[in-house]
Amino acid sequence: MTRELPTLRLWLPAAGEPPTGAPSAAGARAATRLGAWRLLQIDPEFVLPARTVGISLITPVTSVNVEQLRSLGKSVSGQTHPTWRWLVIGIGLGPEDRQKLAAFGHHQPRTTVVTDPVSGGSEALWTLVRSQAASELVAFADATDCLMPHALSRVSLLFGSVPELDVLYADEFTYVGEFAYDHACVPNAPAGYLPKPAWSPLLAQRVPYLGHFVAFRRQILDLPKSHDSVGTAGLDALIRAASSSRGIGHLTEPLSARPVDSPQVIRSVRREEAPVVTGRQPQRADRTISVVVPTKDHAADLERCLRSVRSGTQGLPVEVIVVDHESTEPATARVIADFADKVIRQEGDFNFSRLVNAGVARADGQLVVLLNNDTEGLSEAWLDQLASPFASSRVGAVGALLLEVDDCIQHTGIAVGGSGLTTHPYRGAPRELDDPPGLARDIREVTAATGACLAVRRDVYLDLGGMDEEYLVHYQDVDLCLRIWDARLSVVVNPACVLRHKESSSLHQADWTTISAHSRRDRTRFRERWASLVAHDDLFLRGAGAG
Repeated sequence: MTRELPTLRLWLPAAGEPPTGAPSAAGARAATRLGAWRLLQIDPEFVLPARTVGISLITPVTSVNVEQLRSLGKSVSGQTHPTWRWLVIGIGLGPEDRQKLAAFGHHQPRTTVVTDPVSGGSEALWTLVRSQAASELVAFADATDCLMPHALSRVSLLFGSVPELDVLYADEFTYVGEFAYDHACVPNAPAGYLPKPAWSPLLAQRVPYLGHFVAFRRQILDLPKSHDSVGTAGLDALIRAASSSRGIGHLTEPLSARPVDSPQVIRSVRREEAPVVTGRQPQRADRTISVVVPTKDHAADLERCLRSVRSGTQGLPVEVIVVDHESTEPATARVIADFADKVIRQEGDFNFSRLVNAGVARADGQLVVLLNNDTEGLSEAWLDQLASPFASSRVGAVGALLLEVDDCIQHTGIAVGGSGLTTHPYRGAPRELDDPPGLARDIREVTAATGACLAVRRDVYLDLGGMDEEYLVHYQDVDLCLRIWDARLSVVVNPACVLRHKESSSLHQADWTTISAHSRRDRTRFRERWASLVAHDDLFLRGAGAG
C-alpha cells in the first residue's frame, strides 16, 4: 500500500483559535487546517536534537504468556529512544501467573513488574499508574503487540515539538511468524497495514478502533472521568482528554505491530450504553424540521419522496417546501398541491445550489433537510434518526445511509482527498457489509455527506451563506460540509437513517453537454478552494473501499 509521508492529524476542540506554535515546530510543519483540525507533516528523518522526553511504558496483563512478553520486551529493548522505563502490571493474576511474571521481570532490563493482584477496574489501574509512572509521558502497549524501533522516539518528537498534543495514537502493522523488520522498519512478511480514522468521538464510543498503543501526557491521569469506564486504558485516556477539550492526535504511520492471529483490534463491537463525549447536551426541545425538495416534474418520484417525508417522524413537526424548477406535467402540480406546505417557483438555467438556497430562505424550522426528489425514506422514523445527533451542540450537519435501487450501499459518507478528489467509500458493497472498523454501519464523524439527504442547523446554514451558487451541479454539498467543519462544528452520518436514492434521475432531461461542462468547472473550483486538504488522505475513511 502506497502511503503519504506521516501526518499528525491534530484535533484541538477548545473554543477560540488554538495556539500557532505547533505548525512551525521542529520536525513538524503545517500542511493544512480545517476548523478544529490541524494537519502537520512529519519529517520521518528528523531526530529531536534538544531534550528528550522521558516515557513510562505500561503493559497491563490479565494472563501471562512469556513468549509474547519476550517478543514485546525485545522490541522495547531495541528502541532508539534512550529515556524510557517499562512497567508490566498483572491484573487479577493467579499464583502461577504471578510467579511467571516475576521471573520474567528478573531478566528484563529497565523493567518493573507488579505482581500483586490489581482489582477494582480501570480506576485501580489508573491509581497504580499514577504512583509508578514518574515520566512526563505515559504510553500503553498490549502484551500481544510489538513496537517499531522508532516508536518511542516518534512519540518523544511529537510531544516535544507540538505543545498542543495531549494524547496520541497511530496506525498499525500486522505480521506473521516471529516479529522482525527490515531497514525501512517494515515487519518481515507483513500480513497487513491498518490505517485508522482520525479521532472520531462518536465512533470511539461504539467501536474500539484505536488499537493498543496510545501515548499521552502524564497530567491526563489526573483528569476526571466523565463516565463509567469502558474498553482499554488507552481509550479511557482518550475519552478523558476529549471530555476536557484536550488535543488528540492521530499519526498516519504505524508505531506498533501485532500478530495477525491475535484478537482483532479493530472489530465491530457495539457499546449500546456508551458515554457521550461529543459536547454539551442541551435539554431536548421539539424542533420543526423544514424539508427542502427541489424538483422538475418526475411526479411519481416526487410523490414517493414526499409520502415518505410525511410518514418519516413520530411527532416532530415537519414543514415541506418544494422548489419547483419549471415543471410542466399536470401530475407534478397535483403532487405538489397534495403534499407541499410551501411552493417556490424558480426559472432560468439549472443551478442546484440556487434552488436549495431559495428553499432554505423560506424555511421556518430550526433544522433544514436538503432532500433530492428521487429519494425515499426506508427506515422507521427516519427523519427522527436524522435529527437525533443534533442533541450534541457540536454537530452542524447529519447525513444518512443511502442505498441503490438494488439495496447495495450508495453513500455512507464522502471521503475527500486520498485516491481521488472525492469518493464514496463502500459504494456497491452489500447493505449488510461486515466491515471490520464498523465504518459503514456506525454513527460517526465524516469529512462530508451528500446533499441528496443532508440535515443542517438552519442558523448555521444561513451564517455560512448557504450553498455556494458558483457550483452549478456538483461539489456544493461537500464544500458546505467543509465550511461547517471550518466553523468548528462536525459533520455526522447516522446509518440508522436509511433512504433509497435513484441518483440523478431528476437530471435525465437536462442538456448533458451543458451539465458535463458545468461539472468540469465545479471540479476545478473545488480543487482550487480546497487544494491543501485534498492533497492528503481523508480524515476518517482512510483504507475504506471507494467507489
